[in-house]
Amino acid sequence: MTYFSVRFLSMAFGLTLAGLAAAPAQAQLYNPCPYTNDGDCDEPNGLNLCEWGTDQVDCSNPNSYHADGPGFFSGIYAQTQAPTPTPTPTPSGGTMTAVSPGAFVHGGGGGTSGCPNYAIANTAFGAHTMFAGQGSYRVPRITAGGRFPLTNCFPGTGWRGFTITRPDFRFFYQGVSQTGRITFQLTSAQVDTVLLINTPDGQWFFNDDSNGTFNSTLTFAPVLQGQYDIWTGAYNNSSNNPAELWVYE
Repeated sequence: MTYFSVRFLSMAFGLTLAGLAAAPAQAQLYNPCPYTNDGDCDEPNGLNLCEWGTDQVDCSNPNSYHADGPGFFSGIYAQTQAPTPTPTPTPSGGTMTAVSPGAFVHGGGGGTSGCPNYAIANTAFGAHTMFAGQGSYRVPRITAGGRFPLTNCFPGTGWRGFTITRPDFRFFYQGVSQTGRITFQLTSAQVDTVLLINTPDGQWFFNDDSNGTFNSTLTFAPVLQGQYDIWTGAYNNSSNNPAELWVYE
């Protein structure tokens, strides 16, 4: 893109060139962008697949997926600064409680060969930080399943299903929830899902079927600030099943 093209875009949005995040060097940026309206920001402050101004709907939404790019608050659409995280909440007892029907909790396990291990830095589908009050977030391009059985990973629980070893997704929550709860919902039209989460206080939570369906839901109250490691598994031995993972306040 030429200097004058960038200058025109910045003036159109009432911003100067100083407000633009520098796009990483890349051989080709699409214009027009073929990936619009998919919930992923594909401009340089996101996935860096398309030129500035060509994925406006996704990149103007702070809840869209921005991958490892500088994000909404560094893009040409942002009108405010990123929210300042509020102090860590101190819920009664200091631990989370799963309030959704069919949720099961286990205090240990994990990390052994073939079992879910939250200590692995790299996840399969990335990470995201959500600030209190943002409402909801959809994890893009996630799948359900794996090749490792849970049966020997959490003794005494009877948890069944198949996952990968590293987390599928890492979710960070910052701020004090106004609703007092947070929900993780995994759905798939192709497979019976299982959902496994390691919460900021170190507990493991599991759900197979919820609300009379083969989908999986875990709702927590109170809401702890910090890191949630998530495994999106399948009840049967299968992998790469298209799925959707939503997080709701």
